[in-house]
Amino acid sequence: MVGQIDVTIVDGVSRADQRREIATPSRGRTDGAWEINWFVALVRFSVAALLLASAILKALSPAESATLAAGYSIPPWLTTAVVQLELLIAAALVSGCWQRWTLRLTVGLFSVFAAFSLYRATAGFESCGCFGAIKVNPWITFVLDLVVLGCL
Repeated sequence: MVGQIDVTIVDGVSRADQRREIATPSRGRTDGAWEINWFVALVRFSVAALLLASAILKALSPAESATLAAGYSIPPWLTTAVVQLELLIAAALVSGCWQRWTLRLTVGLFSVFAAFSLYRATAGFESCGCFGAIKVNPWITFVLDLVVLGCL
């Protein structure tokens, strides 16, 4: 049994071929060329750019971030951790590594962002604080978060 290869044939295709087909983005191609899924690449890089911009703008305006954190009794280390998490996820999205965990973290992060934006919008705040000193209506960020979640 050691060293035995699973060659179960289903509909004329071996399991090894089925696994290979799932793993490569060039499904149905016989020349071995890789096709780039442009929508997935566009979403990955757009979300990475959004997270990078958000992290940089928060880092450039620590007073705004500190005021927002103090208003919700959020410890300063958590605000710093969110900025670092945004940078980490942006880097993972651009590099394409750890795709499953990156997707899970991104969905979780944007779910929290959407909930926070919805709270800020329904409470009548003029800005969500998501982009540091730049004032953005919480309804706009809530819709943006939902769009990102829908694309993921």
